[in-house]
Amino acid sequence: MKIVVEGGNEEKILRIDIGERFDLSAYQPFGDAIARAGRDPHIAAIVVDFCGTHLLFDSGKAILLDMTNRARYLGIPLCLINASPQIRHKLPNINRSMHRPRRNNNVNHLQAAS
Repeated sequence: MKIVVEGGNEEKILRIDIGERFDLSAYQPFGDAIARAGRDPHIAAIVVDFCGTHLLFDSGKAILLDMTNRARYLGIPLCLINASPQIRHKLPNINRSMHRPRRNNNVNHLQAAS
């Protein structure tokens, strides 16, 4: 799992690359990522990238649901991208559950990529 912040000083995206499997071992890194997003007012969105993910466990789905609630509380959009059809059908419907970005920003290009 890799967590990086992309963008400039004014608007940033917190990107989480899951890796091959998404299970309970991701709990602490995801918690750290959402805490980081809460501390940085320039984080405009959190993007979870499933590009290389082949295994999704129930614990991974629970982590996503928890992260969705925490991101919603912070007012930060959470976007899931690059999920294979095998993974996509297992994912909870998170993108539609988000509302009100933290500030006026354009993250539509991120949501369209999923």
